Amino acid sequence: MKPVNRGGPRFLIYLRYRDLFPNTTDVEGQYWQALRQPPVLNALGVLGNVNRNFVEGRAYDLTVHQQLTQTLLSGPLKAIIKQRQRASTQAAGFVIFTRLGCLQLMRHLILYGNKSTVLAGHKEENLGELALLGNTYIEFDPTGDPSQQSTLDILLLNLPRWDVDNQRDLANALVRNFTSLKFCPAPIRRSSS
Repeated sequence: MKPVNRGGPRFLIYLRYRDLFPNTTDVEGQYWQALRQPPVLNALGVLGNVNRNFVEGRAYDLTVHQQLTQTLLSGPLKAIIKQRQRASTQAAGFVIFTRLGCLQLMRHLILYGNKSTVLAGHKEENLGELALLGNTYIEFDPTGDPSQQSTLDILLLNLPRWDVDNQRDLANALVRNFTSLKFCPAPIRRSSS
């Protein structure tokens, strides 16, 4: 007998690397190294395609997320994520990719990624691990006490969410994205390459 869909709200719970590997100590360092691995243009194309699926209203379709898991994750991680996804219910599902996560990851790749177009040995399946590492910073708040921050600092921290939370307007989007790329602080270190 098939389960009955009773309606109601649906929730997506995005997984972070530390959710799967709680004893990991240097997520920041791993994220920085992972950002330097993929050829940026190829990675941006794949992430743009993933994000396009979500814009078309399929963000809550768990079969889409299962297909992404199958395509964009390596063997060991794929098995772990599949187990989590099997535990998903109709109301809540475990996912790796979100609209905001893809936008943020694309921004970080543009700013900090390897500028090559082809990198030997890199596969698309490594983007899933990069997304898991990047999810750590979706709600990252480097400001500490907001009462001690300038208005500009707080606005810059919210810029990456703007495109998700507000309707599109090309004129404003160009200025906003330029400001986001040029002035937003990065939650990752720049010391090693």
